[in-house]
Amino acid sequence: MSGGTRTRRTSLEVSSKLSAGGTASVLLLRALVAGAMQLGLTLEQLAQTMNVPTSAFSEPALADPDGRVPAELLLRLWEYLPRLCADESFGFWLAERLQAPPLSLATWVISSSATLGQGFERALRYQRLLHDDARSELFFGPDELRYRHQIGAPPFRAPSPALEFGFLSFVQLARRMTGRALVPRRMLFRHAAPRDASRHHAWFGPGLRFSADVDELVLDRDTLELPVLGADPTLARIVEAHAQAALTRLPSTSDLAARVRARISELLASGSPSIDAICQRLHLSRRTLQRQLSAAGTSFAAELDHARHQLALRYLADPRISLQEAAFLLGFSEASAFHRAFVRWTGQTPRSFRSQPGAPGQEIWRAGSSGLEPEER
Repeated sequence: MSGGTRTRRTSLEVSSKLSAGGTASVLLLRALVAGAMQLGLTLEQLAQTMNVPTSAFSEPALADPDGRVPAELLLRLWEYLPRLCADESFGFWLAERLQAPPLSLATWVISSSATLGQGFERALRYQRLLHDDARSELFFGPDELRYRHQIGAPPFRAPSPALEFGFLSFVQLARRMTGRALVPRRMLFRHAAPRDASRHHAWFGPGLRFSADVDELVLDRDTLELPVLGADPTLARIVEAHAQAALTRLPSTSDLAARVRARISELLASGSPSIDAICQRLHLSRRTLQRQLSAAGTSFAAELDHARHQLALRYLADPRISLQEAAFLLGFSEASAFHRAFVRWTGQTPRSFRSQPGAPGQEIWRAGSSGLEPEER
């Protein structure tokens, strides 16, 4: 399958995804693990399903406020856990049970600000502390503020439950900081409405709309002037200095290996990317790229293999993609080559990996009144 450009399309639209090697705050993982526990999963079950060590979900790992976890792991959890929840609006289900968004440094930045608007503007400078690929934006109009939350580069869109969780957490935070039962002027979601949207209307008000052209929360401009309860200018300076230091400690997003993996992921659906094609996209000579990768302790072949491994796990988690299609999307010339590579990566065949409990296409378990119950098909 190497060589020329292919035009075939599969059941999954291949688009830009999260940056390769991106990380996010462990606080987000803590929220998802708490949800998994309430769904009746054990840490061992969750670790086995996600193909990570159980220690990744241990209390010491989750308790580190400066800890970072792979953004790709969070994405897989957002895609997996809603299938186990009897509530069709998993993001709402989780946010309501947590009752407050994860207490990140950005949250402390807001809570120490004089007004809600000042807090949101300051927090936006530190959004990378929560997620490497966070691209939230504030748009100020004459009488309203529009807030858009984007993870990754468009056209990639985070799973709908993650977006609902994020926007509801935003409203929860605004209410907690001001002591007011704030209701957005408008709340727009690109995804379709759930069967029961009563809770969405209760939180977001009459301006709620689904199947919109954008994911966007709109507040009255006057809301920005509301004072933050207990704001402390001295604390604000201390918190902001700490947030700036934490931001400085994060690894550079311009890391060459991460950029190489990102370009490989973009080109895989058109065949096995060549090193020359990657060099052209990065505006580097072949010799320079090889030398810099070697200095970083890696190689083009290793990064190609790593990108294929990570994407293979994503594709096999989607029941719409056949094994043949997965091999095609990963740039393998034959399904047998994909089979051999997957066994090398995971110790399992693609078919056995997909057929394990909780995998797509199998019986899906949901949380019921007496614990986990199988969903009727």
